Amino acid sequence: MQRRDLKYIFIYLMVLFIDFSYLMYLLFAEFRESIFIFIVFSWIFFLLIQILIFKGAGKYFSIITVFITLYSVSAYIASNWGFIYFDIPKFIIDDVTLKSLAAIIFSHFILFIISPMFKNKSLKDSEQLFIKRIKTLSINKINLMLFLMFLIGSYFWYRLIFKVGLPNLIGNPRFFASVLLEQAGFYHQIIMIPISIILTAYLINNKLNFKRKFLFISILLLAWIPLLLVGARKEIYVYLLAILFFGGIKKSNKIIMGFFTAIVMLIIPLVREGWSGFENVILSFQEFILPQYSHFIFELLGEQQKSALLNLSGYEVGAWSLFPGFLRVEEFIPLGLSVFNLGLTNVGIAAHPIGEAFLNFGTNGYIIFVFIFVFLNIFTIRLAKNNIMAFVICFLYLILLGRTDLWVTVFFCLYTYIFIAIFFIKFKYKETQ
Repeated sequence: MQRRDLKYIFIYLMVLFIDFSYLMYLLFAEFRESIFIFIVFSWIFFLLIQILIFKGAGKYFSIITVFITLYSVSAYIASNWGFIYFDIPKFIIDDVTLKSLAAIIFSHFILFIISPMFKNKSLKDSEQLFIKRIKTLSINKINLMLFLMFLIGSYFWYRLIFKVGLPNLIGNPRFFASVLLEQAGFYHQIIMIPISIILTAYLINNKLNFKRKFLFISILLLAWIPLLLVGARKEIYVYLLAILFFGGIKKSNKIIMGFFTAIVMLIIPLVREGWSGFENVILSFQEFILPQYSHFIFELLGEQQKSALLNLSGYEVGAWSLFPGFLRVEEFIPLGLSVFNLGLTNVGIAAHPIGEAFLNFGTNGYIIFVFIFVFLNIFTIRLAKNNIMAFVICFLYLILLGRTDLWVTVFFCLYTYIFIAIFFIKFKYKETQ
């Protein structure tokens, strides 16, 4: 056995030992605020170190885990700085965060135990395979994508000018995002996000003349600026992360791109809401803070209210969302929207997958989430070898799992892939004699 292999085994065992130590403390030690806040930050730092050290499955699992962690502890961190929403008691925030973090660490522990089973290459190799796949697209298909983006951009600008009204954007909250997307709902993501990713990667990795580059950039800006103006962060978030991980940019530029992505995500809420002082910097972090509040609210609900939510947004109803509208026996409403519609919050907030599991299965939901999260990670990483396009799509939406429903995530993974796969179908024509 080579020395490098022994070093890897040692680090691998150390990760498992530290995971296990974190888990045992959270499950059996008495809760202490000062120690728990240290555990939260040290766990995030521990995951970032793994992202730097490991390749292949280990790196992939750590990236997904650090994002679900941020969506599960940010509300707790904010509460320690005095930012608490919807009058949720502090002890509920502490208790839910502790249980959620324990579930996440347990998931990571299981994933790392089985990680040697996956002989995946590095994310860099997946990136190169993704770029290679894009380069197989014909000019006609690329032009069709440009045309579709032009139509989407033109439609958004029409609604922005004539339905929203440009003057209304000044100093107004995110309400206008729903006005802009009123007819499209959120289905525009299925078309807009994958096409934007492919066009940008194609632009970066092919030598195009100035006019062609200008055309690409102009059409992409035409489509994305309306979303920036109304502060629709989710779509921009997915797009920028895709370019960061799979866009084919150099390693040094990835660092710059990472900082740029973080700055964009932090600035958008401040631009959207208007600057009223340094205290509203917290708005920049609500992307990670607010989703867990749906979970906090579920802990306080009575059985009748929980039943009402399950009838609208439970797992059983959610499965019907995968079918076309005319085939659905029941109509699924995203969980965050149901919470708002039932008057449990005064603003729309995203759902949280651990809270969703808790709503469906009670306390057992924490264990159910572990199995769901582990399965989704295993399913996605197996795609990396056989279907790079499906892998990239599922990887990106798994990053966002912490701010959405399970079935919504599955829906966008499935239909985004079906849509984009159409462009990679190769038709063979037989010559007639």
